[in-house]
Amino acid sequence: MEIDSVFTKDIANNVWHIAPVPPGQLNHPCPFPEEIPYRIISLYSYPGDLVLDPFAGVGTTLKVAEALGRDWVGYETKEAYVKEAKKLIEEPLRVREQLVVEFAKIPRGVRVPAKNPPRVPFPRSRKRSRPQKMLFPGEFT
Repeated sequence: MEIDSVFTKDIANNVWHIAPVPPGQLNHPCPFPEEIPYRIISLYSYPGDLVLDPFAGVGTTLKVAEALGRDWVGYETKEAYVKEAKKLIEEPLRVREQLVVEFAKIPRGVRVPAKNPPRVPFPRSRKRSRPQKMLFPGEFT
């Protein structure tokens, strides 16, 4: 791997800042982003190595292994996930640009200018709705 600021500030760090997969993007109850297997496979294997995924799900790890030039074997018991994985493996990688956190030591009392321009807050609604009355079993209105 290239040792650059992303590597030293994020990948080699003990906390990774990776956004989750948006809801409804993959047909699986617990999908994970391609960045996770991308980093692990890149760090711990070489092109031509074999990657084993015994719980392949929709094939995210297998897709990344294929894209990185690794051989792969995946197992899955649900036929629907196997069909999804076969389609997913053919798609190009969607590794998102990394969010790199920068920590700076700032002396106490020093005012730091904001990096982002200030924005107008959302307008607040003046109308407040009254809570509905709840009825419990055995109660009458």
